[in-house]
Amino acid sequence: MRKTILFTIILLLVSVDILRGDFRDTIWKMTKDEVIRIENAKFIKEEDGNDIFYYLYYVTEVLGKRCEILYFFDNNLLAEAKYEFKNVDKEFAKRCVSMISKKYGEPTDSHYPDLNSKDYEAILSEVNRQDTNENRKSVALKMLKKYDSIYAEWETAPTIISAHTFEEYNSLIIEYASSEYLAGDEYGWIDNNF
Repeated sequence: MRKTILFTIILLLVSVDILRGDFRDTIWKMTKDEVIRIENAKFIKEEDGNDIFYYLYYVTEVLGKRCEILYFFDNNLLAEAKYEFKNVDKEFAKRCVSMISKKYGEPTDSHYPDLNSKDYEAILSEVNRQDTNENRKSVALKMLKKYDSIYAEWETAPTIISAHTFEEYNSLIIEYASSEYLAGDEYGWIDNNF
């Protein structure tokens, strides 16, 4: 009898962890209405980007800091979500990266460059000198990598997680995205998977 009770308790604990979701208590491909029913943070607004994209905004407190939560839907299915902290320092960001690493393991990619305003001006100057869209895109990506004072990325089976700070804005963004969505084309991921 005791073995049965112990086995049941272990099974419940494992089930609860599995049911926790891909982001907070949600799982990828939930509809907007399903996310609204589950999310218990303070609702701020919803925004219809067009017929295909849709956003839900919430606010809550995480680790003692005010945090905005954004859910992104493609064709009414949850594809990405993020936390955005404003007015935080590097130590808070490092603490968050450390906590995420404890849960998901060491980042698959990371860097912690220091960027001063002189470097930032040089990067902006480089972006302004570019004349083709492809060049601008390439330089913009380089700028993001250089300008992020902290960047880390983790990969799990269903989710790609990234954390990055923007020193000028004192902000930390922790993004969660469906790896299936990121691997698909802009809109076709839904048709390919249902």
